Amino acid sequence: EPEKAVQHCKRVIDIATEKQFFWPITIACNTMGLMHMDAENYSEAAVLFEKGLDVLNMFIERDDKTIRVLSFKMYESNFVKGRLLGNLATSYAHLNEIEKAENFFGQSIDMAEKAGDKQGKADRLGNFGLLLVNQGLIAMKKGAAHIAEQFFKKGIDRYNEAIDISRTVGDRQGEEISLGNRGLAKLCLNRFQGALTDFETALEIARAIEHKVGEANWLSNAGKAAYYLDNFQQGLNDNMKALRLFKEIGFESGRKDALNFLIFILDQNGDKKKADK
Repeated sequence: EPEKAVQHCKRVIDIATEKQFFWPITIACNTMGLMHMDAENYSEAAVLFEKGLDVLNMFIERDDKTIRVLSFKMYESNFVKGRLLGNLATSYAHLNEIEKAENFFGQSIDMAEKAGDKQGKADRLGNFGLLLVNQGLIAMKKGAAHIAEQFFKKGIDRYNEAIDISRTVGDRQGEEISLGNRGLAKLCLNRFQGALTDFETALEIARAIEHKVGEANWLSNAGKAAYYLDNFQQGLNDNMKALRLFKEIGFESGRKDALNFLIFILDQNGDKKKADK
C-alpha cells in the first residue's frame, strides 16, 4: 500500500526532525524516493534522494554516537550513501541529465568500494553501462557513428566489471541482466556472434532462476543476433517462442517488439503472406 507507506515515512521524518535525530530521515527519504522511481516520478525521487544525502552528510559531520554503535551493514554510512548516490544517478539518467547522472554514478561506485558493498557496486556499474549504451543509441540516431561506438564500448566495459562482481557474490539475476545488456551493446556494434553468446548465456540463467521476463527478452534478442548471422530459422523460432512467452506474462512492449521483428524477417525472406498475417 504505497500511500500508507508514504504517510508513514512522512511521520517518521516529522518525529525525527523534531527530535533532531537525522538517521531515520535519511532512510525515509530513500524509501520514498524509491517509491517515486517505481511510479516514474523521477523529479520527485531526485529531490528526496538529495535531501537524504544532505541529511546523511550532516549526520556524518556530527559524528553521532549512533553511527558507531549500529552494527548492521545496512546502517553503515558509506553503504547508505552509496545507495543514495546510485539512486540519485538513476533518477537523473531517466531525466536525461546525463552529466549529473555520470557524476553521481562515479561517486556511488567509489562509495560502494569504500563500504565493501560488492552487490551495490555491481548494480551501479550495470546501471552506468545502461546509461552509456542509451547515449550511444542517441548518438547513432543523430548520425554520429564514431561517438556512438565509443559509448557502446564504454558500456561494455562497465558490464564486464558488473558481470565479474555478480559472479563473485553469486548474484545470478544480476549476472543475467548484465550479460543480456552487454549482448545488446555488442549487437549495436555488429558483433553478432559475441551478442548471441551473451544472449544465450543470459537465457540459460534466466531459465534456471525462473525469470520469465528475462527469458523472453533474451530469447527474442538471441533470435535477432542469429538472424544477422544468417540463421533465419533460429531468428524465426526464437522470436515465435518469445512472442508466446511475452503474451503469457502480459509484457505488451516486448510482445510488440518480437512481433515487429517477426514481420521484418518474414518480409525480408520474401514471405509476404505470413508477414501480413
